[in-house]
Amino acid sequence: MDLIANLSVLDDPPALVSQWLRFYRREGVKRFHIFLNQYLAPDSRWEQVLRLLAAPDVTLVAVYEGVEDMQERVDRFSDYSASELGRRPFVLAADSDEFISHPAHAAELMRNSDYDFIPGMLVDRFEVLGRTLPIDEGLDLARAFPLCTHFTYSALAGSIGKVPLARPGLRYRIGLHSVENPEGLRSPPWWVPVNHFKWYEGVVQRLRDRIARDYGGEPYLRQCRCLLENFVIDGDRIDLSGVASWMRPEW
Repeated sequence: MDLIANLSVLDDPPALVSQWLRFYRREGVKRFHIFLNQYLAPDSRWEQVLRLLAAPDVTLVAVYEGVEDMQERVDRFSDYSASELGRRPFVLAADSDEFISHPAHAAELMRNSDYDFIPGMLVDRFEVLGRTLPIDEGLDLARAFPLCTHFTYSALAGSIGKVPLARPGLRYRIGLHSVENPEGLRSPPWWVPVNHFKWYEGVVQRLRDRIARDYGGEPYLRQCRCLLENFVIDGDRIDLSGVASWMRPEW
């Protein structure tokens, strides 16, 4: 399996990138195709991430700095997928905080059913009290963040649709939330959970920083402001009271 991703040195803790790589290797990914957004002058995080991406199964497609246009970002994915991965039956797509549930099984279903893409749905994963925990190599993500919600949708009115698997040549929309011109494309009536481990230590300050630099467009900035104004307590804990949730301690 091939996986395509955008990583950001500013946003992605090296320990999370390391866990993300291990997870997808276990699930059968043979080649990672990475667009690396530097954002910052090189620092210790940059060196750590570069060491992780020096692995034989990683292709560093491009290193760029501070591209804020989100559609331009996914257009790069689409162009690369069509030109370089065109002979593959399908391509996985996931950010470094997105862990697709059982991607090998979803890929088998896609192969056997001749789908053009398989839809996904973000499942926001939280610590049981909403605490934003630090990520380190030894942290068991599934157990540390067992609470599952559609927080991005129900609390922030954000899109939680995803396209975790698609055949090469399909064009993605912003955030990989959908594909262009889906009419006539074959997809199943069900969706694949995409575990969203975004809510770790530092996320609150990162959202403040994004507002300060006017990142991501007005709908996204509204979501950030809504979270900071209505759901942050104790400085960095997310208040989940009143948000529908369920527990899933295992993958």
